[in-house]
Amino acid sequence: MTNILQAIVRGLSRLASRHQETGGPLQNGFSSNMGIINNQVLDGESITKAEELLQKTEMECGPDHPDTAKALDGVGIIYHYQGRYREAEEVYKRSLGIKEKHFGADHLEAAVSLISLGTIYHNERKHDEAAQYLKRGLDISRKALGPKHPDVANAQDGLAEEYLSQGRYEEAKTLFRGSMKIRKKIYGSKHLLVSESLFNMGRVYSAQNKHDVAESLFERSLTIREKVLGKDHPDTEKALDEYGAACYYQGNYNEAVALFQRSLSAKEKRLGPDHPGVALILSNIGHAYYYQRRYTKAEPFYQRALAITEKALGPDHIEVARRAGSLGAVYHGQGKYTEAEEFYRQSLAIMEKAPEPAYLDMANLLGLMAQLYKQTKRKEEAQVFEERAKTLQGKLMLGIEP
Repeated sequence: MTNILQAIVRGLSRLASRHQETGGPLQNGFSSNMGIINNQVLDGESITKAEELLQKTEMECGPDHPDTAKALDGVGIIYHYQGRYREAEEVYKRSLGIKEKHFGADHLEAAVSLISLGTIYHNERKHDEAAQYLKRGLDISRKALGPKHPDVANAQDGLAEEYLSQGRYEEAKTLFRGSMKIRKKIYGSKHLLVSESLFNMGRVYSAQNKHDVAESLFERSLTIREKVLGKDHPDTEKALDEYGAACYYQGNYNEAVALFQRSLSAKEKRLGPDHPGVALILSNIGHAYYYQRRYTKAEPFYQRALAITEKALGPDHIEVARRAGSLGAVYHGQGKYTEAEEFYRQSLAIMEKAPEPAYLDMANLLGLMAQLYKQTKRKEEAQVFEERAKTLQGKLMLGIEP
């Protein structure tokens, strides 16, 4: 479950429990709907049940009743998880209108809808709207619950996620750090929610290229997750991946490989050996060996990553281009120029016809191809690729669309 959605789910859970205490037509249905959400069984049957519950509530309570707003929230969050953002936005706005009319614009129940809408805008990269709605929801939550309430920590995380996506790192850190203080005081320093805060802080430091600080935070997060969730849990894998990446970016390749290998074992067990998530971690291990110039160690990881990606995503996917380019670079490093050229050309062909070209990857690939042609005494071809690479790099540096 993504961090920015947790505030919504927890808020809805709280509202559902309140309704169960008071009774009413939603007592059983809404509780069941929340079970669907919390278990993430978000299939066609789930949304059908939620929509049926909404229709029943509207008939029994009326279209502007608070219980109808709660049912709208249940439908909205399932739309949200399914990526049906416009439909989710519509029901969230309708829910907000009901709540503001019934309870007032500064009521806690309105804050849940505001955070929900802010999350939609965050996912749609409508950053101004996202920050506006998330901040308003947070302000209401602080006023209603006090600054040290756990739901305030959830709301802070939502706004921090938006600030992180905007590159507003110091503001994101302030909010994430505040959430961590709240959780430590309430739950203790070894609680899973504290691990979440440590993980979030690590992500901000990683984005700032402060990988030494990030490494320490990810390590602490991992320790808690392994103890609470176990070594094979998806959230434990995420901590392993980020911890490994922090080591990798500092040039601590052996440590990175060890962490990535642990993540690989867990992913293969959970997802199966041919899942794209397995391909990603295989590629990461390959990178760690490649940058140590241990090409023969890197090769089988890149080969397997490419095979999985081609099978899972199709031969023309941009990730196939990246995997093929990596394998070409390994052969290049080994002096196997014929094999290197084959995979470089495969990679370039995919990138050139991709609907959303990866220009930075293409510039790097063109540079490698120029080197290869120089090394194989094909100066004219090398010059063509070199000029293309320089042109792309120049435009990217200036922020010009190639």
